[in-house]
Amino acid sequence: MENIKLIEHKKIRICCDNEKQSIELGRESIKHGFLKTLPGPSLPVFIYLLTHIDTNQSIRTNPAIMAGFLALDRENIKKGLEILKKHDYINLDKEKKGNYTYEIKVNLNKIVGSCFNNNENNKNNTNQNFDDYRSKVLNKNNLAKKDYIKALISFLPQGIDYTLIEEEIEHWMKDFDNKMIKELIRRVDKWVNKNNKNKKEGFYYLHGIVDDWYNKKIFDYERLKYFDRMYRETNKLANCYGFKNWFNVSETQMEIFSEWLNEDNGLSVSIAKYAIKEAFRRKSDGQPSLKYIEDNFIIPLKENNVKSIDQARKLLNNNSTQKKKEPKNKKREENNNWEKFEWDIEDLN
Repeated sequence: MENIKLIEHKKIRICCDNEKQSIELGRESIKHGFLKTLPGPSLPVFIYLLTHIDTNQSIRTNPAIMAGFLALDRENIKKGLEILKKHDYINLDKEKKGNYTYEIKVNLNKIVGSCFNNNENNKNNTNQNFDDYRSKVLNKNNLAKKDYIKALISFLPQGIDYTLIEEEIEHWMKDFDNKMIKELIRRVDKWVNKNNKNKKEGFYYLHGIVDDWYNKKIFDYERLKYFDRMYRETNKLANCYGFKNWFNVSETQMEIFSEWLNEDNGLSVSIAKYAIKEAFRRKSDGQPSLKYIEDNFIIPLKENNVKSIDQARKLLNNNSTQKKKEPKNKKREENNNWEKFEWDIEDLN
């Protein structure tokens, strides 16, 4: 599978393009017995539920629907649901929702402690307050390695034994220099304080940034600044196209958006957004590829040096009218080899 990725800090990710929902299962949670609580058919059923729940941790489905995606028949899926219900992983609504689905509520609090280590020897570790180290790193330079490590640990929720992630943090310290680590801490600290987030949310955000750096191979500060500039220039176009998160956009796609704005006769952001919206409106058989938008909208607008939405509307409407008047049996030139086009099958995760 093209979408299986081995990330540098010992992670394997099985995701499709523009993945919206996924889960992560670590070695330490398995060491602490997480899988032992999900015997028989309950594990695949639970994985299916976790990757399909909405923002309220609920899903409307039934065993027949789930059987189409799992190597289980309906009876085994029912058994899996009963096991999950028995161990308080889910709540099942007995009343049907609609004609054939039932609402299942997933109890995420049940798995929050899957990496906890209650060993008495670790109590001192879990109770230490490392917040002062975060402030120290943000305000000083050339500190010891242990200062950066403790500043990273400061984002970890209270009650979790930080020794469980020491190995992972060691990989970060090896792969990113102190300037990058300081920038990581600064960004997470700013996000947490600005959005009034708790430590658990802050640590997830930190982990998300690190994963994105590995995926985009951002290992030095100059490359990070390059991506920051690209993001500032292109995030509005990426959002308009449907990429809601920074980590969903590949380097190639950001460069394409940037070319629309900055290369010969670069367009304004508002006109480029108008072109994207028009492409979606006119292409009724699915999401338009970036190549389709570039060939049929961006290039004509650039070639005609369009500077306003009104000019863009008139030009695109005229082009559309001319295409409709072309004889059906007329062969048009193909300037591009669609077989080799790969922009829209980049692994975005």
